[in-house]
Amino acid sequence: MPNRSTHANDPVIGPLLAEYHRRLKARLVSIQQLRHNPDTDQLRSIFHQLKGSGKSYGYDPITHLAEKAEQALLATNSPQSAAGEIDALLAYIQNIENFPA
Repeated sequence: MPNRSTHANDPVIGPLLAEYHRRLKARLVSIQQLRHNPDTDQLRSIFHQLKGSGKSYGYDPITHLAEKAEQALLATNSPQSAAGEIDALLAYIQNIENFPA
């Protein structure tokens, strides 16, 4: 079963979800590229942004998973050491209902 926003039927947020999904797709691509880069500042920034936006768009798990990935990256400063948390976040995003291919 795909992950669905709790705000999908909200008259204000619902129509904005397609644009949010497009931005998530761009973030997903960036994370996949940056996870092999030793400069982790951009990666941490993306996690921080996702942590803030997830709940606003009805994706509490994005907020939770992005926070875990951010904390793991802050603790180790190594994307390889935070791979489990990063993979969990990516897997959740990729399984969002109506997520762009």
